[in-house]
Amino acid sequence: MATKDAKREKTFLVQEAERQRLFSAREAEKERAFERDVTSYKENSEHLRALNRFLWQVPLIAMTLTGGLWYGIAQGMVGDIRKPLLAFACLANVGLIIIMVRVRFVFDRILKVTRAFNPEATADTHSDNLFLRERVVMVVFCTLMGFAAVISLVGAIAPDKLFDSVAAKTKSMDNRALRDRLIQQQREK
Repeated sequence: MATKDAKREKTFLVQEAERQRLFSAREAEKERAFERDVTSYKENSEHLRALNRFLWQVPLIAMTLTGGLWYGIAQGMVGDIRKPLLAFACLANVGLIIIMVRVRFVFDRILKVTRAFNPEATADTHSDNLFLRERVVMVVFCTLMGFAAVISLVGAIAPDKLFDSVAAKTKSMDNRALRDRLIQQQREK
């Protein structure tokens, strides 16, 4: 009987040791999974920062590109170069709109994963107000770039009608402003 009890106790101790080992392995795996999640959270936060910076740079690129081309053409650039430059401005704005939409799509996916990890730690930006919705900035930027693309396309189709009338009006406004400034200077003397 003593040997049976010893065997039972030995079997119990072996089983208990195996349970402890499995429990420790499960706890270690949970800890590794948590560390992986924390690392992913940190990496996703870095990606969000980078994407946010990029989202704010795209409209600046569009304004610089479009404004520079329009200014150059409006300053009296003549010849066959106006049409391709305006077509390029149109295509660039359309391309930048596509980039904005794609980056915002990726941004939303990463934000969803980040919010799932720790919902209390991320800001809730949902709103029913039209001007406070999550995508309002992107929609405004894309709309403005869309208008610039359409105007560039119109200019690419008929640059003489678009820019010659603008140049004439600008020149008359410049002459009037210069005349008004000279009259003001003479009055001050």
